[in-house]
Amino acid sequence: MREDMDEKMDAAADVQESTEGGGKKKLDVTLYGTPLSQADRRNVVAYCRKHRGYITVNQMRRKACLKKQCRYLDKVDNPYWQERAARRAAKKAKKSVK
Repeated sequence: MREDMDEKMDAAADVQESTEGGGKKKLDVTLYGTPLSQADRRNVVAYCRKHRGYITVNQMRRKACLKKQCRYLDKVDNPYWQERAARRAAKKAKKSVK
């Protein structure tokens, strides 16, 4: 099963499409190489430029992308980021009160 997952990731990485400027185009696949359907798009919170795939909150937590301050992470417009900022601000305000 692990080998199948690795093969999917390798296949997704091998599929590169170039833009006219010679840069790499974002592919419509998730981190594990599965196609990104319309239903999955609401779960996507970021794009990983290293793995060239979209990731969900759970995948981002599992990989500890924010904890590592990963430079390959591009945020996608998703309400998760506003909720996260509000939680962090509330936590900071609560800490300053003590």
